[in-house]
Amino acid sequence: MERLIWISLPSGADSKGPGIVRRRITIPAILLRCALVCVCLVLGLVAVPSGGRAQDGPPPLHATLRGWADYHWLHILNRSGARSGRFSDLGILRRFHPDTETEYILNLISNRFTLSENYDWYRRDRGFRWVGGSVTSQGLMQSMEFKIAVPITGGWNADVRYNKEANVPANLDVMRIALGHRWQSGLYIFAGPAIVTHKPDADVLFGAGWRSTSGAPGEFSLTFGALDVFNNYVYDVLGLPTSDTTLIYEQYPYVVRGTAEFEIASRIRIEGHAALQLPATLRAFVKSNPDSGFEQVERFAYVGGLLEYTLVPWGSVGAILNYVRAETERSQLASGLPEDNFTRTESEMWLGAYLLLWPFPFLEFEGWLARNWRPEELQSAAGSLRPDIDYEDRAWSGMATLTYGRATGFTADLGLVYDVREIVRGAGQLPTDHDIGRSNTRLRMDVGWRLDRRAYVYIGTAFDLDAGSVFFKRGPPDGYRARFVVHF
Repeated sequence: MERLIWISLPSGADSKGPGIVRRRITIPAILLRCALVCVCLVLGLVAVPSGGRAQDGPPPLHATLRGWADYHWLHILNRSGARSGRFSDLGILRRFHPDTETEYILNLISNRFTLSENYDWYRRDRGFRWVGGSVTSQGLMQSMEFKIAVPITGGWNADVRYNKEANVPANLDVMRIALGHRWQSGLYIFAGPAIVTHKPDADVLFGAGWRSTSGAPGEFSLTFGALDVFNNYVYDVLGLPTSDTTLIYEQYPYVVRGTAEFEIASRIRIEGHAALQLPATLRAFVKSNPDSGFEQVERFAYVGGLLEYTLVPWGSVGAILNYVRAETERSQLASGLPEDNFTRTESEMWLGAYLLLWPFPFLEFEGWLARNWRPEELQSAAGSLRPDIDYEDRAWSGMATLTYGRATGFTADLGLVYDVREIVRGAGQLPTDHDIGRSNTRLRMDVGWRLDRRAYVYIGTAFDLDAGSVFFKRGPPDGYRARFVVHF
């Protein structure tokens, strides 16, 4: 007789109450997941040699939250790139778009650069990188970045950064150009536009900061932005056909972003990231009828921190915490629709730890585990036909990867990606037909080639380890992926 484990409700809860999800997982599936996690951890930890390593070995591994901060920053700079358009009622983060499929979080983890790869990328001024992976039979999740910093004369420099990303919440396409000046003390200033395909969405950014010139970690910067600065000019002055939807700001969105990194003690490094968009007010209506449509107030903020201890000469261990929140308050105009009276609040928090190791010059281990919470609330005004939403899911998510390879030549990695998720309230309230509360586990394998740490390419595939699947007998692999990086 098959033995089963049921994920239980809290004591005293009614197992048949509304919004409660009961989940069945077979014991062999649980044992397989735990065994694979243990194997990766044991190989990464126990294999650490007792003696020191040669001085010409690989550099210590570090992590950063800059990739996470940039991801959310770009979503604010390119609001027109959001799926379902700028006027969608799905909010700002749009984590629960109707196209959000069951393994979206797993795909998001799998088709990203690792913590150490991000650290290496943000320590360089020039480079190109691309990562992508199959998410459906026809869909591809991908991210591409290009950056170059060019010294001009007398401390002046020009920076160009281009980001393009395609996933479920948005299709981002942002070019940032900045002219700046840097002094020998490490102080610098910069200013320039953020250009996107949709002209009304163009932004102006400027800021100042300081970067250590000693080689030790040390940087602080503040960026100020006036978003969508040409919006009213494009819509109101250049004009649109009378049948088109017009967007007019009554209060423009202004943002501020701060980034800090310091070594506070021997081997101890901290990072801090934060951004805030002040309340912005806009009206969306058909040009021939200014009383149609709605008025909307938008707010957005994120904050994140990292604490890391360097394990000389093997790697590092650290903890991360990040939180993002967005609020959309919409109200109908005189001739608007009653369902345009609601307030949507989106938030997400991750708290976790990571371990990065070079147990041998040819073997790298990277593992992280995080607890995350994703609440979503929508409150409709009286008389609205729009149903309220009070949803939250929670999960243990993570990845453990072993990578074989030296600075130049053949390289391969084997990794386990997992997302053990449960819906704690509001099951069935979100606009998606997929089981987004399901737990997912995946075995990932990549092979590639490195060129002296300045360039590398990986291609790989993955296999589903979820309950009910048969290891390596599932049929087609669970998607393909690739990534390419070059520093110049």
